[in-house]
Amino acid sequence: MKSPSRRRPGFTLIELLVVVAIIAVLIGLLLPAVQKVREAAAITQCKNNLKQMGLAVHMHNQSYGVFPSGGLVWTANRTFNGTSPADYQTQAWGWAYQILPYIEQENIWSFGGNNSAFDIPVRGSYPIRTLSCPSRRAPTQARPVNNPNAPISFLGDYAGSGGSFTGTGLAFQFNGMFVRGLGVDGKIDLGRVRNGVSNTVLISEKAVAIPNSAGGMEIGDTEGILFSTFPTAAQPHYDSLRFGDRPPVPDDKVATPVASAGTLPFGSAHPGGLCAAFADGSVRTVTYSVPDILWAQVCNRSNTTPVDLSSLD
Repeated sequence: MKSPSRRRPGFTLIELLVVVAIIAVLIGLLLPAVQKVREAAAITQCKNNLKQMGLAVHMHNQSYGVFPSGGLVWTANRTFNGTSPADYQTQAWGWAYQILPYIEQENIWSFGGNNSAFDIPVRGSYPIRTLSCPSRRAPTQARPVNNPNAPISFLGDYAGSGGSFTGTGLAFQFNGMFVRGLGVDGKIDLGRVRNGVSNTVLISEKAVAIPNSAGGMEIGDTEGILFSTFPTAAQPHYDSLRFGDRPPVPDDKVATPVASAGTLPFGSAHPGGLCAAFADGSVRTVTYSVPDILWAQVCNRSNTTPVDLSSLD
């Protein structure tokens, strides 16, 4: 007697196509959720970076009675007192360099001693995660696109508040938390914050147009964050400072006449807004639709007009 034939197990072509379609739909549903979770984690890390920088600035204030200075022009070498880096009173490099000992980077801060030849590795060879926003990029070093022979610089993603108004060349009004100059000129203490530290931006994210197809710095990256890049008549750099005279923008809005006009705004790689540390140490998210006048006011330490911080969200 012939045994009955048994059907070999397996999928028909139609069944296989249905399964593939279902998997594709599930991936399509899952991917945005994964991206949202990843961005939420990146924002949390970004806020933590700003929190660490804000605390570092206040630790500097506890040590010296003033906030870090803005330093001098970007071409200056580090200033030393003997074999130790000078403090805010005579330090040519800016606020990001001056807070390195307070964010557990004292080895970079002091590397090389009183020898300007070591300024080149210090300015660019050491990635510092606290100064990098994970939504934009990993800690990155690069050269200017138009100068392949220039030293490599570390590209930070944050900028101190230089104030609410910019001018032309050296006619900048530094009414923010970090000012150009040394000694008395570069001295900002809590008494000079007229509208209260909780209403005044200290450090925020800066807008940068990336990626760069040439593999170097982009609009918003010019020389690096550690040493001061204060604008001068010949070199309008904005690595370490930004101003509140323009509203913050996302990275994809940087390559506009705003950038080519020689002044760059605050901004970020986050989709809904940027993160900002205020002078009291608090950190909050600021929407890109923040009213222009309000953003200018909170970037100005001399502002005396009452502000409604709920309009920042």
